Amino acid sequence: MKIFISWSGRRSRQIADAIAPWLKRVFQTAPVEVFVSTVDIRAAARWSEVINAALRESVFGILCLTPENLKAPWLLFESGALSKTAGEGSVCPYLYDLEASDLKPPLEQFNAVKADKAGTRKLVFAINEILGDQKVFQGQLDINFDYLWADLDKELNEIPSVHSDISIGLGHLNQELADTLAEVRDRKWFAENRYFTQVIFDSLQQVKTSLKEAGPYYDVPLTLYPLHLVNLLKTFNPVVKAIAIVDAIEKFWPQKEGEEIRKATNKDSTRVFVFRERDHLKANLAMLLRHASQYNVYALSFNRLAGEYPDYVQDFSIVGGASTPLLAYYAESSSQERGALPLKMIRFSTLASEVSRHEEAISGILKIAILIDKTINVEDDRQVEDLLDKVFTPEFRAFGKRQVEMSSYIEVTEYDEHEEEHAYYSQMMDKMIELINQYRSDTSSVERVLELGAGTGIFTKRLAQLENLDIVAMEIDWACFHLLKKNMARLISDMECRNTKFEPMNKDSRRYNPGGKFKFIVSSFADHHIYFLDKPKYFRNIQSNLEDGGVVIVGDEFLPEHDDKDDNARKRALELYHHHIISIAKAENHPILERLEEGALESGLKGWGDFKVSCEHYERLLKLMGFNIIFKCKIGPTDIDNVGGVYVYAFTK
Repeated sequence: MKIFISWSGRRSRQIADAIAPWLKRVFQTAPVEVFVSTVDIRAAARWSEVINAALRESVFGILCLTPENLKAPWLLFESGALSKTAGEGSVCPYLYDLEASDLKPPLEQFNAVKADKAGTRKLVFAINEILGDQKVFQGQLDINFDYLWADLDKELNEIPSVHSDISIGLGHLNQELADTLAEVRDRKWFAENRYFTQVIFDSLQQVKTSLKEAGPYYDVPLTLYPLHLVNLLKTFNPVVKAIAIVDAIEKFWPQKEGEEIRKATNKDSTRVFVFRERDHLKANLAMLLRHASQYNVYALSFNRLAGEYPDYVQDFSIVGGASTPLLAYYAESSSQERGALPLKMIRFSTLASEVSRHEEAISGILKIAILIDKTINVEDDRQVEDLLDKVFTPEFRAFGKRQVEMSSYIEVTEYDEHEEEHAYYSQMMDKMIELINQYRSDTSSVERVLELGAGTGIFTKRLAQLENLDIVAMEIDWACFHLLKKNMARLISDMECRNTKFEPMNKDSRRYNPGGKFKFIVSSFADHHIYFLDKPKYFRNIQSNLEDGGVVIVGDEFLPEHDDKDDNARKRALELYHHHIISIAKAENHPILERLEEGALESGLKGWGDFKVSCEHYERLLKLMGFNIIFKCKIGPTDIDNVGGVYVYAFTK
């Protein structure tokens, strides 16, 4: 009998890694096999194939649930797959820091147990029942459980809480360095254990490195920021001016740390809370009003901030008055590294030019933000909607479901930095460049290229490597557009050497005509952002801009074949494709790509701005619009047929 253990997130993984070998010991005399992906996938194996096979073969599933992973797409996918193969009665949520009442659909359909002694005993006996004639004698199972429970209990108790980093940091930072060293010296188990010694040495070395290389900077682990901020507020009662992008890096605002910051903040302080969408602000409105009762609080949409202050789409605080201000912001510290990779730190700076620049930015940001009226009644829908209308201004709401800017549901700076690592993306762009070179009539003469949905310029930078091109790059999203200009500005001198020109346009590719005709019209991971009903309008605009004999080259993501009139079928197709890409990101240990792809999946399921179709749907539309497909190539996956994939098309009018 195979038991499948599903996990998602750091603490959930620790639970899975603890209970898997423990169950093997409890059922050592029974035909029980326990599968957990952290252990049972060999190097070089195809991650998704092994997972899918294990799901099909399992007759019992354990979902390791924590408060932070209740909506994790991968875990929800595995629970659904297990309920089909093992049956609902054989899927058991294992609750850590949770109650059964915390579960929402679809997880609430399963019989859950808590990760304590009584709950774990129920889990063990439920597994035993499925063994049928081969189950362990109840008396023996009781003995096994009671004998081994202490081992599992110890491991579960050692799993850190969400806030443990802050709690541990508080204990250390409240002591003088001399007292700390004396404590180390006087305890023989520190001095005599080389592992203890190394951990303590590494900790002290981190402080030493920060001090040695600090200059006007001092870096500390980002999880300690709430602790340092509260200590500064309580000790000096300074006025603070800050930008907080809610639920990006700073996820603590609705939690205990956010409440501590609120209570300690000077009444003359100002903080701008930034939200991605109306529902995001609405869900945090009670928290916002609590802060507004203490000091000056503003709200701002992420799009508005990204559009008007693209260089300040980040959390930062200025602590103190004009004489001795301290700037705090998040940064990757090259002096603090783990595995040769820079660590994300909170950086404290007294550099006058940095402080002045952020002071100037926040003064401008306050002019476009909306002051929160602390008397708003959260039960009054009219008052709440009025506030939402003020924050999410018409120019960003008018697009509605048809045209949600990508930056409203994807962190565009992370996208810009990591999207090229998306499975099959680089190979797709290579094939697109290869086709441009193949279809060019004369590389010595200048030819015009129109790029639609240029995003932050990932593919544009590849176009810039070619000679004798006149590139017009069109992008509607403000945040992406500013990053596009910034990224391409670095390449202008090199482009001039190749007689290649670049012109960015912040325009709508569905309707804007930049003038003249183009030999090539290209689109990289962009067509699927066009709303279904807008695609004919979009392709008509392509026809009007394409010169006779010109070629359209598209690289994009496509869903597996499905009934495109059935919304549930489309959602299942979306999940199949995205879970395949997420599984690759997991296998490559790339959590940022996982997060980006989970955001893309959510935007597709909710109709925010991701409108992928199948190849069959796309090709029907091309033929209907009068295009001739002259090239089609599947980039990947090449060994799986039922999940969709990344394709490159070339077509003419």
